[in-house]
Amino acid sequence: MRTGYLLLALLAGLLISSCKNDKNPVVESVGDYSLWVDIDKYFGAQTQQLIKVSFVNDEWEYGSLNDGNVSIDGHELEWNESGRYYLLHTSFSLGSDTSYTISVILNSDEVYDSEVFVPKEFQMASIPNELSLSTNSTITWSPVVEEDSVQVMVNARPSEHESWTSKVMNTVPDNGSYEINKNYFASNMKGWEAYVEIVRYKTGKSNQSFKLGSALNTRYTFLKDQISFVE
Repeated sequence: MRTGYLLLALLAGLLISSCKNDKNPVVESVGDYSLWVDIDKYFGAQTQQLIKVSFVNDEWEYGSLNDGNVSIDGHELEWNESGRYYLLHTSFSLGSDTSYTISVILNSDEVYDSEVFVPKEFQMASIPNELSLSTNSTITWSPVVEEDSVQVMVNARPSEHESWTSKVMNTVPDNGSYEINKNYFASNMKGWEAYVEIVRYKTGKSNQSFKLGSALNTRYTFLKDQISFVE
């Protein structure tokens, strides 16, 4: 079983913020900070949700609010001191194909609203338990969102004691199927393990008071792991 992506995302955020500097400045003006929102929701082998909000200035310092709070549709996020971001700990569950308001309240009365958009979730995905080294493999999913695209990713490793490597990372039309070409894989990969992700993305709209460089991203991922390679 591979390590959960959400745990890796949290650790990556912690490492980046720790390496950049050891200070924890207070956000006095949102105009000095970019707003970073990362929302991840997983289905399939993992059913998890992460909602994380950060304030980042030009010095790559991660700021906190001295007198205020951050919420998504009224659900307040908590400050994580080690990671220097705001994180939602409640059981609030995001819906599908909808939007939510990220509210930042500064100095008790200054309210800055931004909007995040949630993609349509996957109701079904068919991913084989084995990937062939001699023929192409097909994955399917539904429902489709014809005007959008999805990202298909395949990661593999020789054994559980070794690191994952990316073998496929393609953005394709959201038409309900994708053929994984056998040529992505070497002939000596028989017995390797893999996991496959199908990802939908949406980008939100930041309040214009924040600095340029704000990024509000929502990802819905269908994950299948414990896949093996066969001839």
